Amino acid sequence: SATQLQDQHQGPFAILILVPSKPLMLQWAEEVRDFGIEPVLPSLSSRANRTVLLQEILASLSNSNRRTEVIIATNQLFGRDAGLRETLADLPSGVLTMLVADEMHNLGTPTFLTATPDFFQHRLGLSATPVRQYDPDGTDKLFGFFGPTAFEFSLAEAIEAGCLTPYDYHIHPVVLTADEMDKHTELTEELRACGRFAADDGRTIEANR
Repeated sequence: SATQLQDQHQGPFAILILVPSKPLMLQWAEEVRDFGIEPVLPSLSSRANRTVLLQEILASLSNSNRRTEVIIATNQLFGRDAGLRETLADLPSGVLTMLVADEMHNLGTPTFLTATPDFFQHRLGLSATPVRQYDPDGTDKLFGFFGPTAFEFSLAEAIEAGCLTPYDYHIHPVVLTADEMDKHTELTEELRACGRFAADDGRTIEANR
């Protein structure tokens, strides 16, 4: 989608890809490099270095007719770094802008929804579960920002197309005791926290205690 916009625009183009975790950010970086672009990863830089990076991006987009810049950042950084948001909001009028939000349902929080980046001309939200569980208001606001569903690809279609291995789904209920549920919650929080670290690739979490 971004490539098609780039070819149609034939001018400076800024793309921001938002992700919920740093491991996903690194995966996206590899995908972007396949298109011949070296993405900017401000979440891996110090505040001072981020300022320099943003100044360089602004300069490159202001001085080029056919420059495309791709920035990949975590939701957390975008929410707290005013400099990043202001730089993207204040780009020259000739710069085409696009927001790609991976796992977009994670953006249905007050931090994002109370200050949505409406300056993006094009917005693409990606999610296998765009409807937020137990949060109809957050879901409605997300769809209000990103727009209605543009494309759906079900599990059945993915299996039929050969993208997924056919499988049978059997439910085996397991009832946890109160202590087991507490431990489950504790381990879930540990896993969630470790997923925010830049070096984490899914294998660096400490062994279960």
